[in-house]
Amino acid sequence: MIAALMIYLGEGAKTGVTVDVANTDSGVHKVFLKFLREICGVKEEKLRFYLYCFENQDPKELIQFWSKTLNVRIEAFTKPYIRKSTTHNRAQRKPYGVLHTRYNDKRLLEKILSLCSNLVADLSA
Repeated sequence: MIAALMIYLGEGAKTGVTVDVANTDSGVHKVFLKFLREICGVKEEKLRFYLYCFENQDPKELIQFWSKTLNVRIEAFTKPYIRKSTTHNRAQRKPYGVLHTRYNDKRLLEKILSLCSNLVADLSA
C-alpha cells in the first residue's frame, strides 16, 4: 500500500473526480493496479486506460503491449492522444508512450489523497 501511495504522490492527479496515474513504466502501473484491485476493491469493468503517444508510433501496437503487459481488456482503452513529433528522440525516450491508469470515483480519489497526506505526515514527523 505504501508503494502505491508513494506512486500516487508523485504521479497521480490531485484534483477532479478521477483517480489517475500517468507513467511510462509498466512496473509502476502493475503496482498501482494491484493496489486498486486488491486493497481498494475497484470494479474491473470501470478501469480505463488512456495512451499518450507520438505520431511516429503505432498506437494499436502500443495498446496491445499495455493490454498484454497489464492483463487488461483492450476495450478498457479510450481513444489515444497522438502528438505530432518535433523530433524522433521523444518517442525513443518513451518507446511505449505514456499510459494513464484511470478510475472514475471521487470518494476513492479523496480517500487516496487522505491516505497520502497521512503517510507524508507520519514519515515527516
